[in-house]
Amino acid sequence: MLPRVGIFVTEWSADVIIPLFRQEGFPVTAIWSRTAQIAKKIASNFSIPYFTSTLDELLLRKDVDVVFINCPPFFHAEIAVKALGIGKHVVCQLPAGLTTEDTEKMINAARYYPSLLSLIQHEARFLPAYIKMKELITSGYCGNLLLCDIRIHTGSLVTDHYNWLCNPKMGGGSLNLIGSSVIDLVSFLTESKATKVLGHFHTFLEHQGNIQGFRSITSDDFCTFQMLLDSGLRVHVTINTMLHGSYQELIIIGDQCRLIIRNDDLYGSKNDSGKEEIIYSSRQNQNGNTDCALSHDRRGFHVTAGFEFVKALKSAFETCKDNINGLVNYSCITRAATFEDGHYVRAVIDAIRESNTTREWNCVKFNVPQNGYELNP
Repeated sequence: MLPRVGIFVTEWSADVIIPLFRQEGFPVTAIWSRTAQIAKKIASNFSIPYFTSTLDELLLRKDVDVVFINCPPFFHAEIAVKALGIGKHVVCQLPAGLTTEDTEKMINAARYYPSLLSLIQHEARFLPAYIKMKELITSGYCGNLLLCDIRIHTGSLVTDHYNWLCNPKMGGGSLNLIGSSVIDLVSFLTESKATKVLGHFHTFLEHQGNIQGFRSITSDDFCTFQMLLDSGLRVHVTINTMLHGSYQELIIIGDQCRLIIRNDDLYGSKNDSGKEEIIYSSRQNQNGNTDCALSHDRRGFHVTAGFEFVKALKSAFETCKDNINGLVNYSCITRAATFEDGHYVRAVIDAIRESNTTREWNCVKFNVPQNGYELNP
């Protein structure tokens, strides 16, 4: 029997997240949202038996075994630390927290309760194209890695009304919401970490929709940054959220071959040849899942990746010999990002923000907590 899930959710993400868990057979027994009105609306739409706008009320429920955190990032650390302390498994949406102090508390709580699941949902790690790319890189297909170039073009990340998405200090912006996923993905693919970064981000559209007058958008709608990894690989990233539609491309160039992912399809090419061959097509893996048809826009990317992530999560619980006691078969989710991965991503983002101010290359200050447990968020 699969564990019961309680979800901390926003109104605009509920339509994606709740069906993903239910499609794989997870019972969703409770939801939280920031207002009682929104929580009641979501619960009614999905026939969920319990709803609340109080964090602790959901966390203390006995019919919740797994907590899925997909709410404003300034709540992430508080919920994760409390949930682990109560004995719940935790899956947290990116970014892990707003500060390195947040992520350090999350790491300490996870270490204090090692039998409990504590993951960051960097779901791109579970997309077949990226899994195949990682396998080819590890096998030496590209030779020595020289350059990684990533471009993401998508629509606005903010809604028509002012909320946390409009303010980077509350977790909004292209660097927080998309850049964090890119930073983690590069680390996952190359098994390397950034040591230095150079970055710039900017807010071009300060007003849109009903966000007018004295209130303005301060979250960045454009960012670009470079990373120097400890392996010597150089990475260049551009994220533009001012366009209609969506396009994403990741190119890794080695001294022998190059690999390219466009949207969800993987291509390979020898350096001495201009011809590309398709290595993996997302259309080959739809398997009747209608959500995959959405994968060529940004929302569809998260639906498809989220579907693969929840499948892996289901397998981790189902294949555990002691699943009656809520334990997990970790071999099914070895690709998943941990709280320590989230801490690393936070350190890189902080270094990029500092670089935007200094206009210089900045070192990434990444130290994993070694001792002590500070369980109060």
